[in-house]
Amino acid sequence: MSENDKKRHSMEEQIRQTLSSLDNIEDIDAKPYFYARLKARIDANEKTDAPGVVRFLLGGRLAPSLLAIVLLLNVLTVAVVLRDGDESQTSLQQEYVETVANEYLGTGSSGWLEIESEQVLP
Repeated sequence: MSENDKKRHSMEEQIRQTLSSLDNIEDIDAKPYFYARLKARIDANEKTDAPGVVRFLLGGRLAPSLLAIVLLLNVLTVAVVLRDGDESQTSLQQEYVETVANEYLGTGSSGWLEIESEQVLP
């Protein structure tokens, strides 16, 4: 016998042993209504419109963390927009503040969100 024939014979013997071990497995009885509960769970998962990743992200465990990250990014964005600049940027900054106030608060003016322009020293 060649080396390949020995390997093939050994592999076939392992396959036969594995298959014969499956013949000795006992049947397990499921609890009553197991299949009905399983089918109901599968149907419930199929009815959701959101893909699995979205359900995982918004499923309760990561939702607070994602909300905190979004809020932090919003605060950082406002801080970058409102950082000190020259006088020409001050009116633009005030416009940004009013736009943000209108979007988030739904008011016509920034009201309580008045920001005084700072003098930039040369």
